[in-house]
Amino acid sequence: MKMVSLLLALLGFSLLPVVPNQLEAATIIKFKEGGNLQALQAKTKGVRYLPSLGLAIVKSSLPPSSPDVDFQEDDQPIEMAALPNDTYLGESFHLGWADELLNYSSAWGKTTGASDLVVAILDTGIDLYHKDLQGNIWVNSGEIPSNGSDDDHNGYTDDVTGYDFINDDIDPSDDSGHGTHVAGIIGAVGDNEFGIAGMNWRVSLLPLKIADAEGNGRTSAVLEAIDYAIRSGARIINASWVVRPKKDGMVSLEAMQHAFEKLEEKGILVVAAAGNGRDGEGGKNLSKEPFYPASLHLGNFLVAAAVNSEGKLTPVSNYGSESVDLGAPGHSVLSTYPGDRFQRSSGTSVSAAFITGAAGLVLALHPEWKAEQLVQALKSTARPVDDLQGRVGTGGVLDVGKAVEWQPVQVTTASGSTSSQAKDIPVEKNKEGAPPPPSRGSGGGCSRVGY
Repeated sequence: MKMVSLLLALLGFSLLPVVPNQLEAATIIKFKEGGNLQALQAKTKGVRYLPSLGLAIVKSSLPPSSPDVDFQEDDQPIEMAALPNDTYLGESFHLGWADELLNYSSAWGKTTGASDLVVAILDTGIDLYHKDLQGNIWVNSGEIPSNGSDDDHNGYTDDVTGYDFINDDIDPSDDSGHGTHVAGIIGAVGDNEFGIAGMNWRVSLLPLKIADAEGNGRTSAVLEAIDYAIRSGARIINASWVVRPKKDGMVSLEAMQHAFEKLEEKGILVVAAAGNGRDGEGGKNLSKEPFYPASLHLGNFLVAAAVNSEGKLTPVSNYGSESVDLGAPGHSVLSTYPGDRFQRSSGTSVSAAFITGAAGLVLALHPEWKAEQLVQALKSTARPVDDLQGRVGTGGVLDVGKAVEWQPVQVTTASGSTSSQAKDIPVEKNKEGAPPPPSRGSGGGCSRVGY
């Protein structure tokens, strides 16, 4: 990182800790290793280097023909769907039919989570002071609050509870409600005589705000959040959003694919929403109309479809056996909402949160496992449902009770050593007939994100 920082400085870049206003378009670049960066002529007022990804966010374009740039692409506008506004107060705050479908109360007999397990939630932020979430919010132990110093030298000053990559500040509070709802499913505090119990009663929820109150953001914010999550020790990333394809089907997301591949290399699990139809349309078949990141087909991914209380696919849920792995509750699920409130919501963003929560319980029991084992545990134990056959890869719904019991098969080799192999469904990085990855160099333009 020191060498890259020096070379960037030689280019005339001002190495600022932040890039102001993430809603302003930026250029995302990846430098070649060992390149002569002094040959580049581009200048800018600021740059944020993402060391764990090998990417940089800059405010001016670089020469496309430069031999020192592996690739560059325009920042993509993103848009998130609004939540319904019907709140439910004074109810019996539990997840109801979801437990009957998922069997997660059985899993609680074995574990209720681990307070040192970091789950990064890339969303609209989280209500940091919600009584049912506050005890499970991640705290940066390397930072001294409000001393005006970057104590842990991560490029962010006084970032004690995550970061807001939209407003470029240290307060990742939720002014939308979506991120708070997702967070409650994953990890609302359990056994506290208030509200609901999340899948994990104990967990460390890392709030990374990548969208504003209207659901607007940019892919550069996503990349910065991924870099922050890696450096903060996140083991799971919840991505309850999608980048919708443009009308011509082309969208340049090479930097995002590169970032998720880095997560795969590090064994970090990504749980992604399959996405929903909108404007009166039903769900899309991702085998024909890919949404991202759900359609990246990486071995560290679990992609969620939304099902109802009978385990049937909801009418608006996207699907596709090459891209979507399994179903989870995504209809009228009650969870936390800003201001110590609770609200019902539907969609694949909710479903992804359930799968993230389940993965957290498995990881609490097996902290040494990487993404590959987590993927196998949840896919191999999915409960078959006729309606999901041919529509999601496993043909079934999440079964948390069985997932926490799953163990890899021990195989003895000819030399007498043992190795672990998956019991059932193989993890495939690319599947025949799957849509291609995002195109290289297809330019900028508007991509839309929803739930």
